[in-house]
Amino acid sequence: MIKITVYLVLAVLAFGLFSPALAAENTSLVPTGFETICRNEGGGLALAKCIQQIYIFSLGFGSLLALLMIVLSGYRYMTAAGNAQQLQNAKDAFAAAFIGLIILFISFILLYTINPDLVRFKGLAGLPILEYKPLTMACKDLTNLSPILVKPGAGNQVSNALKSKLSNVWQQNQKWWITEAYPPAPTVVHQDPSHYNGAAVDLAFVNSSDATRVNIQTLGQILNQEGFVLVRNEYDNPSPGSTAGHFHVRGSCPI
Repeated sequence: MIKITVYLVLAVLAFGLFSPALAAENTSLVPTGFETICRNEGGGLALAKCIQQIYIFSLGFGSLLALLMIVLSGYRYMTAAGNAQQLQNAKDAFAAAFIGLIILFISFILLYTINPDLVRFKGLAGLPILEYKPLTMACKDLTNLSPILVKPGAGNQVSNALKSKLSNVWQQNQKWWITEAYPPAPTVVHQDPSHYNGAAVDLAFVNSSDATRVNIQTLGQILNQEGFVLVRNEYDNPSPGSTAGHFHVRGSCPI
């Protein structure tokens, strides 16, 4: 019994260690109803989100199972009626469940100590988002970003809906410029496929000295108020592979 409990706990521990690597291998998801737990903050489907939810469920289920075994072993102990073999079996079951529960909590603390992202999956927020629409097709309403300031070589087109919202932000704050639009730089691999159809841009402060805590929060609030499909603050929460602080913004894209 103790061996079985230890093996189950080790399986949960291994899942926590290797799930970030598994999450990086995103594949297409077929609508089944299960995908409702796989929705990320942008409304798209991401395998990373599925793994996060399954991991949380596994921790809860493991704890509940251990507690149930403790209660059951206590009941068997009280109803043993002096039978030495039953008393010993009840003690063994109690010890195995208690040890398993302790190992479960220790494994969580150990993973958190090694890297908090292993239990919070914070680093997975930047993984590619799976969408049903074909991203090989550019938005049909692409328009020039002028008069919004664009970094040289960063592309100069976005969907009309995205530009409309960006223009509203530009009227309120002009300390930033577009650092990546459509078409994206061929030497850069973007984690959000919406960069490849004109539905997403990256923007950052023109002068790095303006990237203060107050200015970042102020610009973030303005962006969030505009109702973009997604606003990701990569100054404070950079995605894996991100090279510099910026805001990642996604809008709608008719194709």
